[in-house]
Amino acid sequence: MYQKKASVSGNELHKVCLPLIRNMSELRTFRLRCTRSYDVSHLNVMNIKILFVRGPEFSDDESINGLFSGCPMLEELSIKECELKNISVFNISSTALKSLIIDCWSKGGYKLVLHTPNLQDLEYEDRVAEGYALNKLNAFVNANISFLRRDFLSMMLCSSPLPKFFHLICLDIGGYVAWNLLLDFLESSPQLETLIFMGLLQDKFEENQTCSWYPPENISSCLLFHLKQIEINCFRGKSDKVKMAKYFLKNSKVLEKLKFHASSWTDTKSAEICIVLMSPRGSEKCRVVIS
Repeated sequence: MYQKKASVSGNELHKVCLPLIRNMSELRTFRLRCTRSYDVSHLNVMNIKILFVRGPEFSDDESINGLFSGCPMLEELSIKECELKNISVFNISSTALKSLIIDCWSKGGYKLVLHTPNLQDLEYEDRVAEGYALNKLNAFVNANISFLRRDFLSMMLCSSPLPKFFHLICLDIGGYVAWNLLLDFLESSPQLETLIFMGLLQDKFEENQTCSWYPPENISSCLLFHLKQIEINCFRGKSDKVKMAKYFLKNSKVLEKLKFHASSWTDTKSAEICIVLMSPRGSEKCRVVIS
């Protein structure tokens, strides 16, 4: 009986393991750590469901396509610390994939394409890519998005229409976000229950008025009927953020908690927080938490 899990380094795989792996019909979980250039398109394990890849340099776009054609039953994929400098289109196409982690060291010179209709969980950390195409993310539930150049989050995305994430319930944006993009996320995620983000992009680029807060024409359905928790990780007591907080409190009909993280405490910030605390609330259950 063959083992159902395997973990090897890239050198070991290159020397001895690949011929054996190709015949391991019962292998379900495989961990590959490479300290050298290795073409992952050589992996051809038809029944594998969980794959962890760390360290290889993808040689070209076809190496990524080959990875999925060799693992058609893959449900969980983790790609970490991989070099993507030779990739122009990072195309992940799989009907079986349910969980995806991308945490790479690229310069962002590629376009990310996801065609994963059954994807439920996404963790993405990298520099801002040249473009994004998110197709048929019908089962999307949880998303954790973080850009290494966090200050530029949404300056790239603001002009790109977002698809509908009908089943997304938790969104964690690891960076500053423009108000208009935040509204797009709320509009595109009608079932969203938890929203976590660093703060408004206006906090970082005060001269960029396109990132400023403004009262939206319509209130998103998720804000009215589903959003229960909002967490803002960097509260600086600026007027835009206060206006945004008051808007959330007033229009979130089922909100249970609005949480701020204050990095420092000043008299000005104390006054701004008092304004938020005294603001009218659309939900009787809502409490404001300051940490």
